[in-house]
Amino acid sequence: MQETIVNLTSLAIDEELENLLERYPYQRYRSEFSSPEKRQILIDSLLKKLPSRCVEISPDRLDEIPELLNCVSTQKRLVIESLLEKGIQALTQNESCLMERILTYSRANSH
Repeated sequence: MQETIVNLTSLAIDEELENLLERYPYQRYRSEFSSPEKRQILIDSLLKKLPSRCVEISPDRLDEIPELLNCVSTQKRLVIESLLEKGIQALTQNESCLMERILTYSRANSH
């Protein structure tokens, strides 16, 4: 049977992102990061900053993944949460700056 490689770090990031967005006071962030593309950008940016922990698992044992996620330490989860908060702020700030530039450009060209 073919083994599947599972990136536990990626799954932990996704899980922590979900937990963080549930606690976020702004609905805007929840809706923005419900987009699979934005979520993936954020997850990819964190994966570049963290060492990945992967496991090989057989397809008939994929239901054991939640248990495997328990081996991601509390300390690593706190680091992930901190990086997620910074990443969310950076992405939303960059997007706001981009929108501001687009609006300024379109106003300047409409005269």
